[in-house]
This record gives sequence, structure tokens and C-alpha cells, in this order.
Amino acid sequence: MKQYTSTHPPRDRKAYKKAYDQAHRAENAAYRISKGEELKAKKRAYYAANRERILANVKKRSDANPDKILDYQAAYYEKNSEKVKRTVKAYRKANPLKKMHLENKRRARKFNNGGSHTLDELIEKFNQLGNVCFYCGNPGKMTIDHDIPLSRGGTDGIDNILPACSRCNSKKKDKTADEYIQKLSRTNHAAIGGVGWKPQQKYEGR
Repeated sequence: MKQYTSTHPPRDRKAYKKAYDQAHRAENAAYRISKGEELKAKKRAYYAANRERILANVKKRSDANPDKILDYQAAYYEKNSEKVKRTVKAYRKANPLKKMHLENKRRARKFNNGGSHTLDELIEKFNQLGNVCFYCGNPGKMTIDHDIPLSRGGTDGIDNILPACSRCNSKKKDKTADEYIQKLSRTNHAAIGGVGWKPQQKYEGR
């Protein structure tokens, strides 16, 4: 096959490869099973070494053929909907922080206020603030909160991002971080305990 492909034009090579793969389907499948981990390791290494070039080529093809890409994705999903759902569910379960980050990016794009942050920046920011809620200080699963809400013109830049438990994030609504802390100070001192209140000396030792 190597000898044939080296001496024939691309169009002939593609046809030959297709015929070759069909004739050796069982043999190829057995090889992929026996060398599964080795092949995966090679693909990961190749992707890591060529990531920018691969992503640029993918974007180039997508931009040049948007309708074709959408048709292919729709047809693939229709044919493999259950498989896609299982894969997405497993990925989200295994990568909750990535899932939250991507959902936040989609939401931020709708507001179009500018600013952005990477997943690594998000992890570093949460670590800097102790991986606890900025408002109540409770640990556990954090959500992405915007100091100045997106609905009030806040950006999605990392300097506007704070960790918050789902309870505080929900109660904060469209308030800024300072406004929410002031509300807690007036209504429920016991709910204040996060990084956000520490600079305010009047709440220490409550």
C-alpha cells in the first residue's frame, strides 16, 4: 500500500485506501483492539505536538463549509443520539469544572460585555480564594459568580469572577458583590463568613 500511494495522485490514493480498508476491515479492527492503548497514546502525543495547527485546520474547514458541517452533525446525531448522550453525560460527570466553565462562556457570549478567562485562570482564582464561597465561606461545590453581574454590564474577565456556593449565587441575583454583602450585613450576620467580608472589620468576631 505504501508503495502504491507514493507513486499515485491523491485521488487514486483515496480510492485505493477505501478499497484496501474494506478488504481488510476485520484485520484492521483486530489490530486496533490489540494496539488500542498504544494507538491512543500516539494520537494524544501527536495532538499535543500539533494542537495549534490541527485547530487552525479544523476552523478553516468549518468556516469554509458551515452548512456541510451542520448537515453532517445533524445526521450523525440522528443516527447516534443515544451514544452521543451517554458520551456527553459521562464527560460532564468526569469534568464538572470544564462543564461549568463552558456553560459560563456560552452565557457570557449572549451578553457580549467583553472579557474572557481560561479554565486555568478560573482554577487559579478559586484556589487563591480558598475554594470556598466568597460570601458565606462554606466549602463544597462552587459556581461561577460575577462581581458585577453580566446583566448590569459586567465582563467575563477573571478580575470580575468570584467563587460562590449555589445558594449565595442564587440569592445574590443581579446585585454586585458589595451590594450583596451589605444586604447580608443588614439581614443575616450569620450568613457572612467568606473572603468578601474580611476586609470589613466590623464583621470580625461576630
